[in-house]
Amino acid sequence: ISHELRTPLNGIIGMSEVLHADPLCPETMKSTLKIIQQSGSRLAGLVNDILDVASLREQKMTIMHESFCISEVAATVCGTMQPLVREGVELINKIQDSVMKVQGDSSRMAQILTNLIGNAMKFTHEGSITLSAHFTTEDRYVIKVVDTGIGIPRDKKEVVFLPFTQVDAATSRKYGGTGLGLSLVKHLVAAHNG
Repeated sequence: ISHELRTPLNGIIGMSEVLHADPLCPETMKSTLKIIQQSGSRLAGLVNDILDVASLREQKMTIMHESFCISEVAATVCGTMQPLVREGVELINKIQDSVMKVQGDSSRMAQILTNLIGNAMKFTHEGSITLSAHFTTEDRYVIKVVDTGIGIPRDKKEVVFLPFTQVDAATSRKYGGTGLGLSLVKHLVAAHNG
């Protein structure tokens, strides 16, 4: 985790020093500011994930139980994620045509979908990422994010839901990440009685 914290901090500090040291042409200034913004966003996301995992472990996170339309949450999340999808990968939202009212916390559902789709985006280089949902009973539903990415070996399917754990060290080096995203999803789904 220290590497994941230090990398964006070094990006922010290093690029801030570049801005301070010399006058820059507008194009260089723009790319430098973009790196600072991306590093800040990455760091904020990591801190938020760590705080959320800690809150969930301590059972101090408040989960709202209200009726909301899953298709609206899915449309918002997919709209936010679409610009980040790699060229050659299609993000397909099959929930958009169905108006499913469900019980739960819409902001936490958005967090679940964002983490699942973000994870799929990280490991999918071509093909598609498909989001779908259906009711299994009157009050139970299943949400699926299916991708054409590198996959998870069968013997590692439970490991990826442990905090700070990834499939292997090579995956961590190649793709980055803290191993918190799927752990957080598991805790949030459990908090929704899923």
